[in-house]
Amino acid sequence: SKKLCKEVVTALGVILEEELLATGSVRVFSFGKIFVRTLGRRKGRNPATGKTLMVGPTRVLRYLPGHALKTTVKQG
Repeated sequence: SKKLCKEVVTALGVILEEELLATGSVRVFSFGKIFVRTLGRRKGRNPATGKTLMVGPTRVLRYLPGHALKTTVKQG
């Protein structure tokens, strides 16, 4: 049912969030790896003024698909 699916997806989201905050990565068998990467300072541009500025470090999520998933997608 819709309600059960919503509960499962919400619970999965909570588990992923907790694990990413605690360890920085989550590996899901046959699906891949989700991990946190820290990006250093870089040049940015204010789109309103066009002025160049330095943007501070930030943390972003990255995903690496597992071998089984890559193979399945390639085979169509």
